[in-house]
Amino acid sequence: MPELTISEIKVYDQTGTLKQIKKIANAKEADLNISGYKTGIYIIEITNGKYKERQQVMIHE
Repeated sequence: MPELTISEIKVYDQTGTLKQIKKIANAKEADLNISGYKTGIYIIEITNGKYKERQQVMIHE
């Protein structure tokens, strides 16, 4: 994704279930609270209205 502003972050678990949506007011960085998530693989989807990028991450308790 080109370095642009972030408008929304979505977190999905490995079954594709949407776990969290965070709307952001056009920032270049954002914090995401994952403290309640169990160990596993998650997909983080970042959008800015025009571009979308997905990254797979592993979370450990």
